[in-house]
Amino acid sequence: MPDTYTEPVEFRAGETIAWLKEDFADYPHSSGWTAKYTITGNGGSATITGLFADGKWTFTLTAAANVLAAGDYMLYGYVTKGSGASEESFPIYPPTYLNVTRNYKTASTTDVRTFAEQSLAAIETFITRVSANPTHEQEIAGRRFSRLNLLEAMKFRNQLLSEIEREEQKERQANGETTGEILHTFESELQ
Repeated sequence: MPDTYTEPVEFRAGETIAWLKEDFADYPHSSGWTAKYTITGNGGSATITGLFADGKWTFTLTAAANVLAAGDYMLYGYVTKGSGASEESFPIYPPTYLNVTRNYKTASTTDVRTFAEQSLAAIETFITRVSANPTHEQEIAGRRFSRLNLLEAMKFRNQLLSEIEREEQKERQANGETTGEILHTFESELQ
């Protein structure tokens, strides 16, 4: 049985996580409400349906169901009642960032890319998605949301490319290989 009433902000891929919540006064279990949390991101998604007992909700994502890849996710909680077209749904926990870390005990492969290389892959995916819908500000229900715009993303991509090139030059130098730089040595012929 979990002993925390706090939603997770970080956990390892493939491990069991669990937390508790008191029954929600506005949406009590006795009135037919079901509490759920959803974790969603590029590395997958999972919906956790709470189990109600003794006036508390228990939320558990088992190791077997935790097939999320390492990465950044959004966690949000909500209650539902009914089904199909008559289903009602209300938020109980605002969207929050969640980090799933690599579990080296259960990982089948190792990503040996540097942070800059991993970031470059992520920003290039972002650029591809944003170029399909370049709007970087939205207003939903009176709340204004903005994201990195395409120009800023391209600048960041160029910075990452430069960083990767510097890393590769350092590695070539360490291995005694040429770095692509031209070095001139001048000797004096006056003796």
